[in-house]
Amino acid sequence: MLAKLDGKICSKSPFLMTANRLSTITTRLTGSSTPSSPAKKWDNLPTYDELPKFHEFAGCAWDLWGEGDELGTINLLTEDVVREAAKEVKIGRTVSLNWPLNFPEKPLFGRRPPHIEVIKPFPEATWFDDEMTKNTQSGSQWDSLRHFGVVKYGVFYQNTPREFFRLGKIPNEDPMNIDRDLIKFGIHNLAQHDGRRPLPYDPWTAHPISVADLEACAKSEGIQFKQGDILLIRVGFTKRYNESSSVEKDELPKKDTFVGIEQSEDMKRFLWNNHFSAVASDATSLECVPPVEEDFLHQTIIGLFGMPIGELFDLEKLAEVCAATGRYTFFFTSWPLNILGGCASPPNAAPLLSLAREHISDTYSLNAQTVFYLLAIQNSFNMAVDCLSTIASPLTGSSASSKLSKKWDTLPDFDELPRFHEFAGCAWDLWGAGDELGTINLLTEDNVREAAKEVKWAFLLLRDWDWLPRRWGGSPYNPINPSQKSFTRPKPLFSRLPPHIEVIKPTPDATWFDDEITINSQSGSQWDGLRHFGVIKHGVFYQNTPKKEFPLGKIPNADPLNVDQNLIKFGMHNWAQHGICGRGVFLDLVKFYSQHGRSSLPYDPWTSHSIGVVDLETCARAEDVQFKQGDILIIRVGFTKRYNESSQREKDELRERESAFVGIEQSEDMKRFLWNNHFAAVASDAAALERMPPVEGKYMHQTIIGLFGMPIGELFDLEKLSEVCAATGRYTFFFTSWPLNILGGCASPPNAAAYF
Repeated sequence: MLAKLDGKICSKSPFLMTANRLSTITTRLTGSSTPSSPAKKWDNLPTYDELPKFHEFAGCAWDLWGEGDELGTINLLTEDVVREAAKEVKIGRTVSLNWPLNFPEKPLFGRRPPHIEVIKPFPEATWFDDEMTKNTQSGSQWDSLRHFGVVKYGVFYQNTPREFFRLGKIPNEDPMNIDRDLIKFGIHNLAQHDGRRPLPYDPWTAHPISVADLEACAKSEGIQFKQGDILLIRVGFTKRYNESSSVEKDELPKKDTFVGIEQSEDMKRFLWNNHFSAVASDATSLECVPPVEEDFLHQTIIGLFGMPIGELFDLEKLAEVCAATGRYTFFFTSWPLNILGGCASPPNAAPLLSLAREHISDTYSLNAQTVFYLLAIQNSFNMAVDCLSTIASPLTGSSASSKLSKKWDTLPDFDELPRFHEFAGCAWDLWGAGDELGTINLLTEDNVREAAKEVKWAFLLLRDWDWLPRRWGGSPYNPINPSQKSFTRPKPLFSRLPPHIEVIKPTPDATWFDDEITINSQSGSQWDGLRHFGVIKHGVFYQNTPKKEFPLGKIPNADPLNVDQNLIKFGMHNWAQHGICGRGVFLDLVKFYSQHGRSSLPYDPWTSHSIGVVDLETCARAEDVQFKQGDILIIRVGFTKRYNESSQREKDELRERESAFVGIEQSEDMKRFLWNNHFAAVASDAAALERMPPVEGKYMHQTIIGLFGMPIGELFDLEKLSEVCAATGRYTFFFTSWPLNILGGCASPPNAAAYF
């Protein structure tokens, strides 16, 4: 067994990749019912004092979850827990919980500041990419099992010696065959304030929050904890930051004293005996810094319990909503970046609120994974959770009927939309002046609430491809001058910057790790944003915005509350703060073709083949799918399957070939199909959604993004989703996606999931 308390590792475990989820998912379906075996397994958990000790450290849960475990307390998020949590979705309001990814510019504890740069592939291009470098500990984050260990003994979760973990770049030419030892325990596996009284402490001082504080707060809010809950605590760090002067913010990185939960045996008992699956806060380190009584709680929470720690969540708008509604529980989702071997990740988290309609006025978008408790000690101090994005506008307390759902009752057909020069289908005026959401406007509260009814069994599927460099790519393709070639080197498709993920140790003898990630947001699973692609001939983007209005290079951002809106116009933060949550409809062309007399696909996904409207409509009829306004269309064309089944030689040769791939056809009929069905977004496992290269250079991106304002998803990993849909006969589900909250971002990993 891997985890023995005598400090010896007897054998290696297979370290199965579980990057696409925060709960254990049953992989084999047996038919109509889907009972959750993990739910039975955790019926009788030991109390904190019943857990064995690791030397002098009480509370060692290494043997509890089974040999080779890499999930820790995330095992508590069983199908039963998720299914029950989904019942919290009654209104469909969503709230994003992430701080902007490019914030703060001056991180705490001496960490490297984020660097996000907008780039133009070619001088005359009417499309942009962005490249970003970030220490995953420098903003809103989940700490993973390989972030912090037991310092005195130099071991991590499951008694793994720190020497086991390799520093530097994680090599990976083929993620299907990566050395599991290199990615062990990676992130891929894994208060209301009265306002009339000041806090009894300064959040930027070493003040410990006690168990008595937390329990009194929970009692005042009428909260009763359940096994598997995700505990979110608001201590006021973000509020203090927002209210500080520029001078105070500039001095903050020099500080090393902050509020947090106390280091005590009672706090360890509280966290374990309530069997929380994760704990998060708006505090910088969750626990009081520096430790007041004992050594760091991270050692027990991560190293012994195997429990994720969330830090620097933005909980301010969530606190407003909970205070206005009197509700402190909701359906909570978080999908960390799929970083093989990562030490931490932005949480990409959001709650789907269970609220009385009479309390609702404005629309929030939100997706879910389990119950979240917002603790607020009334008339005393704030307790809540970290947010991954700024949450929508203030509450007014009137009616909850969705303004958006009324507004979009009657939408024009494609042929009724005005033209932009020779381009039909211009929707710029449809959503209102200054719109930055596009077709995401269709994801109203009514739409989200109806989509949540798709959750019947609580399977959680659909994932981003892992963020490690693949040995693929192609000669850079210039659509303005296809004959022009520039340099060729091993890169992702279309010669973009390969991901670079580096594990670093703050000090030579440290028993904790950070990682720094550098990615081009177009180099893997992604949403294309509104500032990614425009109308090439006329040099304009969505809403007729000239390309010259978009600055290249780094976007300056000393204070996200006061950033120049012109610099971040049409950025990914708009979708990150709204969420892309609704009913997903899956057209599995690969399965469809195989069930209709073909032993193989009628095309090679790595060739320039067009998927027609007839193909999509016939597949939908075979699956008994009827489209609804606001659906999120997901199309499987077989690109990922082809990649997984290819030899290493074929993968190596892929980067040397012309950029020729399967995709939807470039035609007026396809534009009508996408618009007249009023999809909120469209995604595929294809490299570019549309056929590459485009027929006669007519990019569909120009119309879909530039005129419709519709998100395009590319390189989604749809293989497991295909298996479950085929086994259950269901091709609709509750879909959630929370892009990275990148102010002014051109694209983002989708951090997407399908709930059945």
